[in-house]
Amino acid sequence: MCRPLASLTAGQHGNFHPEPGRRLPRACQGNYELTWTELRRANLRVPIYRPTGFLASVIVAVLVAGAVTQASSDCIPPPAGMTHWYPGDTDASDLVGNNPGSLETGATAGTPGEVSGAFALDGVSGGIDLGDVPDFDFTQSSSFTVEAWIDTFGPTGNDVQFVFAFNYQCTPTDEILAIANSGPDAGKIGFEVRDAMNVSTDVVSPAALTTNVFHHVAVVREVVASVATLKLYVDGTLVGMATDASTGALDFSPASDFIGRRFPCADLSSFNGLIDELTTYDRALSDSEIQAIAAAGSAGKCKSPPTTSTSTTSTSTTLTTTTTSTLTTTSVSTTTASTTSTTVRTTTTTSSTAPQPTTTSTTQPAGGCANEPVGPTFVSLNCQLAALIAEVSGETALGTLQPKLLDELQNAKMHKEQAEMLCRQASKRRTRNALRPAINRVARFVATLGSRKARTIPPNVTSPLRTAAETIRTDLHALQRAVQCPQDAPSA
Repeated sequence: MCRPLASLTAGQHGNFHPEPGRRLPRACQGNYELTWTELRRANLRVPIYRPTGFLASVIVAVLVAGAVTQASSDCIPPPAGMTHWYPGDTDASDLVGNNPGSLETGATAGTPGEVSGAFALDGVSGGIDLGDVPDFDFTQSSSFTVEAWIDTFGPTGNDVQFVFAFNYQCTPTDEILAIANSGPDAGKIGFEVRDAMNVSTDVVSPAALTTNVFHHVAVVREVVASVATLKLYVDGTLVGMATDASTGALDFSPASDFIGRRFPCADLSSFNGLIDELTTYDRALSDSEIQAIAAAGSAGKCKSPPTTSTSTTSTSTTLTTTTTSTLTTTSVSTTTASTTSTTVRTTTTTSSTAPQPTTTSTTQPAGGCANEPVGPTFVSLNCQLAALIAEVSGETALGTLQPKLLDELQNAKMHKEQAEMLCRQASKRRTRNALRPAINRVARFVATLGSRKARTIPPNVTSPLRTAAETIRTDLHALQRAVQCPQDAPSA
């Protein structure tokens, strides 16, 4: 019998499934398609049942703190700097870079994914051959980002299964993202950059990925003042980072680049599962940009400008059970399934246009967060540090002191990011300890600007830099005193 699985708790109504990502019971699979929308602001997950027969769609909203939060299907504007976008909706088309891939045996497109269709790979025989992509001919000065939704079905007979493999042809060079199938890291996902001299740096997730569930994964190589940092994100959270130790060439041409497998040396190491919306960028996306993509969930990035946007005002604090096949300006809906309540909501529609995906990079403020307010938060401090690093990098009047100043700031930023990662994974005490060297590095930056060697630098150059650094140090101190990590937060 096909029935909702009730899991009702105080303050929630109609949470039909106890565990996000689980598939609908077999008895229901012929009648329903199950997808998930994440209500990040409420920190809750909401199932959406889409009947395929004569039944109307039912979107179950969640009551939180006496207010109705409506699950949103609005896509988000794609971030700037996009170079290639392989959604896997129907084929291996590239939406922005004019570099279509080729589906090999064992790989198909159009399987229901996190966002529309996805690539399905059998873990044995093939992947998506992209050819030799010029945009992936990275150099030591290259910053880049690769992000995608993946759903692994479990281990294969090989050592690893590849999400993507660039610049590898049985050669030392590679930029890869793969999941280990066996050993102590079984199930964990890892990002590797290796140069022509066989010098590699790896960033591995601290925990294995859950199988049969979509995860958003993103890898970033960020170069600031000739120092490259590798970052790995899972579901919008920074889970690992390391300084890139490579110094040699990162490109190998001509060599095909692949989604879902590697060049066949000993084996293909094909991915076993679904890969959706794999997208590349010619810059380092910020934490907030990656979090926004992960939070968008099944709505995804806008593939074309939306024609309307809606703003919803709730006139009742009761359960909303509504959808219609067309957008209307005012709707009154009632539930017909059982003894549930009636909700009236007013929707106003206004025209808006989202940016089109583009192959041209646009210059953004340092850190990619122009709208972040200054203050003692991890995100705003990341923006402040990145902005100061950019300013110091472009100030030639600093002369021989410029490398030392940049080194202090880059290390401060790295320690701050390590503290942020610890806050997400550990405790308040360890986070506070990790912030201490960041504060010290900023203090050394200020001291260098006041040293004898800096006396030849015009005050109109050093004064704004010192003021910005003092603000950062003050905010770091405030964050260290007041930081709240998830494990320390009081329960609701």
